[in-house]
Amino acid sequence: MEEANLGDVADPLGGSYYLERLTTELENAIVKVMDEVDKAGGAVKAIEDGLIQRVCARGAYERQKKIDSGERVWVGANKYVSEGEEFDVKLHEYDPTLQQRQVQKLNKVRKERDNSKVQTSLKNLKEAAVSGVNIVPPTLEA
Repeated sequence: MEEANLGDVADPLGGSYYLERLTTELENAIVKVMDEVDKAGGAVKAIEDGLIQRVCARGAYERQKKIDSGERVWVGANKYVSEGEEFDVKLHEYDPTLQQRQVQKLNKVRKERDNSKVQTSLKNLKEAAVSGVNIVPPTLEA
């Protein structure tokens, strides 16, 4: 029997309109969130202001609403549930002081760091990115 050449195997989803549409929808949603973060002043500022946490919480809330309503199927949770089966699930407790502690840590780092060295390393990183050279060394430096 002759071995199949993987280059000759057809991709069953290749060119699938449905798959392409889903990919485009996902890409558009990602770009929308990225634009929102940029408008908020960048990732660090968005984290400091709680935007990232709100976006994540909003997404989790919307997903859970769809699961609870049955609009989104979650096998074993809201569809095809085995009767009498119990699970010991530990929920993650949200610590409302976490954000404040992280901002304090960030402010401490900013206060204690050598800002001239930071500016130099960021300048080197930008120059590397613009020139097209390997940006790993300047990224690690930064």
